[in-house]
Amino acid sequence: MIVFIALIGYTAHLFQTIPTGFVPEEDKGVAMAGYTLKPGSSIVQTEKISDEIEKRLATIDAIENVTTVQGYNIITGSLDPASGVSFITFKHWDERDDKSENVDAIIRQIFKKTADISDARVFAFNMPGIPGLGVSGGFDFRVQDLMASDIEQLQHYVNELLIAANKDPRIGSAYTTFNSSNPMYQIDFNREKINALGVDIADVFKTMQTYLGSVYINDFTKYGKVYRVFAQAKTAFRSDKSDISKLYVRNNDNKMVPLSAVIAVKEIKGPQNITHYTLYRSIQINGSAAPGYSSGDAMAAMEELQKKIMPKEYGFEWSGMSLQEKISGNSTVTTFAFVMIVVFMVLAAQYESWILPLMIMIPVPLVMLGALLGLQYANLPMNVFAQIGLVLLIAMSSKNAILIVEFAKELRESGKSIVDSAVEAAVSRFRPILMTIFSFIFGIIPLAIATGAGAETQKTIGIALLGGMTIATFVALFFVPVIYVLLEAMRETVVDVEQEVKMRESL
Repeated sequence: MIVFIALIGYTAHLFQTIPTGFVPEEDKGVAMAGYTLKPGSSIVQTEKISDEIEKRLATIDAIENVTTVQGYNIITGSLDPASGVSFITFKHWDERDDKSENVDAIIRQIFKKTADISDARVFAFNMPGIPGLGVSGGFDFRVQDLMASDIEQLQHYVNELLIAANKDPRIGSAYTTFNSSNPMYQIDFNREKINALGVDIADVFKTMQTYLGSVYINDFTKYGKVYRVFAQAKTAFRSDKSDISKLYVRNNDNKMVPLSAVIAVKEIKGPQNITHYTLYRSIQINGSAAPGYSSGDAMAAMEELQKKIMPKEYGFEWSGMSLQEKISGNSTVTTFAFVMIVVFMVLAAQYESWILPLMIMIPVPLVMLGALLGLQYANLPMNVFAQIGLVLLIAMSSKNAILIVEFAKELRESGKSIVDSAVEAAVSRFRPILMTIFSFIFGIIPLAIATGAGAETQKTIGIALLGGMTIATFVALFFVPVIYVLLEAMRETVVDVEQEVKMRESL
C-alpha cells in the first residue's frame, strides 16, 4: 500500500508537469512561407523578392512544388503590395526521411535558406492542426489595446515582447506582420473654402475616388460573357501626389475648380490595416514552440512575458487553435472525473454494492502512470488524443480488475478466507489477463511506431495506450488483490458474508 500511494502521488505530479497541447501539428505534406517587405514597397519589388525566394526553396530536396501569390498578406488576410505568400508542397512521405525531412525540419531549412534576404522578412509555418481553425499552425496571440492609446506606442511594446519571446528557450519563433510605419498621404479638406467657391464636397470625394481609385459604371455583354466597366485614371496619372493637383471639380457656376485650391496633402506614416479582437484594437503575434517544448509551454511563456513587459492598459487574448487549447486544457480533470463516476455507477448497479466497485476503480488511476511515462519518454504532449487514450485505459484496466475481483468475490462467498480468495483469484486469472493485455499491446504497436500522414496523432494514442497497458499488467496482478483484501476486510467489519449470501438466495 505504501508503494501504491507513492505511485499515485507520482502520477499526480506527472499530470501537473507534463507538457500540454490541443491537437498535434501533423506533417500534411504542405507548408506556407509568408514574407513582408519594407513598408511602402511596390508590387514590382515584391515580385522580385518572391522570385528569389522560389529559387532558394527549389534547392531544398524535400520540396516538390511552390505556388506564389504576391500582394497578399496570409496572416491578416488583406491585400498588401509589400507582402506575399508561397504555398509549398512536399514530396511524398515515402520519399522523405522521417527525421531530417519532416515538416519541422523543412521549415527550419526555409528559415535558414532565406535568413540573409535583407529586403524582406520571411516566416514559414505549418498548416493548422484542424483545417479552417486559424491560418497557421503554432500559437495565435492577440495583444489588445484596452485604453485606445497611440498605435505606435502599442507597436513599441509589441516589438519588445517579440524580442523577449525570441530569446525565450520555450519559443522557437515569434513574429508579426503589423507595421505602423507605412508611408501614406493625408488629405485635409478646407471646408470653408469649398463652400465659398460653391463646390459640393460630395463632388470632391467622387472626383478623387474616380480618378485615384475606381468607380463602377455598368455591365456589358460581349462574346456571350458579361464584363464590368470601371472608370479610373491611367497609372501614369495617379502615381504621384502631385497628380492630385491636376484634378478639377465643377462648382455651382459651372466653372472648373482645381482640387489643389481646396485640399492640402501631406506625408504621414501609419498601419496598412488595424484589426480588432473582441472590440479592442489588437496586434496579432504568431509563432511556434521550440523543439522539445509543447504548444502549452510556448503559450505559458507568451503570457508570462506579456504580463512582465507590458503595462496594465494592454491585455491579451488567444485565438484559433490556441483558444481551443486554452478552453480544453481546463476540462481534462473534469473529463476524467466524469468517466470514473460513470464507470463506478455502472459497476455499483451491476454488483448492487458500493464497496466492490471501489475495489475495481481505486487501482485504475495507476495505469495512467504508464501512459504519462510513455508520453514523457517520446517527448509528446498531453493533448486531446492522449486524453482519449487515457479514457480507453480506464475501461481496459477496469475490465482486468473485474476478472480478479469478481472471481475473488465468488471464492469468498464459497467459504474461503479473504487472503486465500484474493491470491487464488490472481493466480487463476493470470493467463486471461496476460492474454488480454498482450493481444491489446500487439494491436497498438503499429500506432506507436506510425510514420507518414497522421503519424503524430497515431503515435500519441499508441504510446499512451502502450505505456498504460504495460503498467496495467502489474496493477491487475499485484495491486488489485491487495486493494481487495484491504476493502473486503473493512467491509466485513459491518457485513456478514454468509448472511448476505442467504439473503440473496432467498430473493
